[in-house]
Amino acid sequence: MAWALFAVAQTASAAAQNVRADVQNACADVQNAHADVQNACADVQNAHADVLSCSNAEADSVAAPCEPPAHRLATHATQFGVGRARLYDSYLSPSDYAGPQLSFVREALRPVRWGGGHVSFQSLTTAFAAYTRGAGGREYGGELAYQATFHRHWMPLRGLRLMAGGGPEVHVGGTWHSHGGNNPGNARLGLSLVASAAAAYRIPLRRYPMTVRYQADLPLLGAAFSPRFGQSYYEMFSLGRRDRNVVCIHPFNAPSLRQQLTLDLRVVGQTLRVGYLVVVRQQATHHLRQHAWAQAFTVGWVKRFVRVRATDRVARRFVL
Repeated sequence: MAWALFAVAQTASAAAQNVRADVQNACADVQNAHADVQNACADVQNAHADVLSCSNAEADSVAAPCEPPAHRLATHATQFGVGRARLYDSYLSPSDYAGPQLSFVREALRPVRWGGGHVSFQSLTTAFAAYTRGAGGREYGGELAYQATFHRHWMPLRGLRLMAGGGPEVHVGGTWHSHGGNNPGNARLGLSLVASAAAAYRIPLRRYPMTVRYQADLPLLGAAFSPRFGQSYYEMFSLGRRDRNVVCIHPFNAPSLRQQLTLDLRVVGQTLRVGYLVVVRQQATHHLRQHAWAQAFTVGWVKRFVRVRATDRVARRFVL
């Protein structure tokens, strides 16, 4: 009987030890599962951080083209004008002629790489054609001028920009007289170094921003074509009888000036430019006097661009 009770007790003790081992194994499995959950949470957090870093990198790569370098920014303006002109050329007639004229102005403006963002380059083309009448009949005149100017910028006040600089200018034009006889026309051709100054003020209106600008260009020194008094073009170009027909010009013998006042304003999502243009071209050489004065009210539009190189990735998105 005692041996039977002892055997039962041993069996119960072995069963209890087995249950205890099973409980310990179960606790170890729970701890391992908890560690696995913690590791999985850490992996999720790391993956989330990686996604955020990739998103930020993509956002930076997308946002970078939205802020191009300053030298890639360009402003183009085109204007047409109608006004009056006065022509006088003592080589053709002693009379003064006046009449209507049409004008054209094309401007391109952009910052340059050098100069610390305070220097810009301006490409300016001005043209006019006039039909005039006078006591001696009719005269037709016209001129095409191109100048390339570098400006240094200053901003002494908020919204006010002052510019000064210079560059070369070339002009070609002429006058044709309806009753000129053997010499019906006279040409104007010159190359000069021009001093330029401008001021622009941005009017701080929230809904209707406007910009007022004034620019004046004064030729300082150059060379120009001029026939002598009584010398015909046939003598100069057919017979070769030239007599110092290229002269030095300066403000004392050729006081000339180009000036323009413009106003830029937003109209239906576009930038409209209206202005007033005055071109004064004068010359007194070889006992001959000539002038071509033109004034016009102009209207046109302004476009702003970001210049793209062929090697830029964004260039692939263009059709041509």
